[in-house]
Amino acid sequence: MLPNVIAAFDVAKALPGVIAGGLVATLLTLLVTGARERRKTRREDAAAVQLIIFELGNAQRGASYIQHGEPWTGFPITAWEEGRLRLARFLDPEAWMLVAAAYNSIHGFNWRYQLDQDRATGGGDGKHGNELDKEETRNDICASIQVAAGIAIPLLRDGV
Repeated sequence: MLPNVIAAFDVAKALPGVIAGGLVATLLTLLVTGARERRKTRREDAAAVQLIIFELGNAQRGASYIQHGEPWTGFPITAWEEGRLRLARFLDPEAWMLVAAAYNSIHGFNWRYQLDQDRATGGGDGKHGNELDKEETRNDICASIQVAAGIAIPLLRDGV
């Protein structure tokens, strides 16, 4: 009976140490995992910003080419659609709205381009003529894209 009492006493003495060791190990695991997740999130945020900067730069250059008589098509907006929530998470609201304004200008061009495509196939709003064939309309929208992208790109570079 005495060895059982001694064994129970040893377990009772060791139990707080075992519990404390388990808690410390759990806390360390949580801290390391949390730090790793934060680094991963920052890398993904930075990648989203880089893709949006590239997309805005593409639109800015494309708008310039269009103003100089080059043919046109719709501008890609995939990076914005996939990354705008990430940007909203870390940009201040004013900066985010300025980036969104650049994409609003791009959308203005894209919906007119799509309307022109629909009209060419007998669809759209039933009217005839192309919105982007109007030089003044086309140049105004392209100028808007250039100005808005020129504001948004430096904000994004500074905000990362």
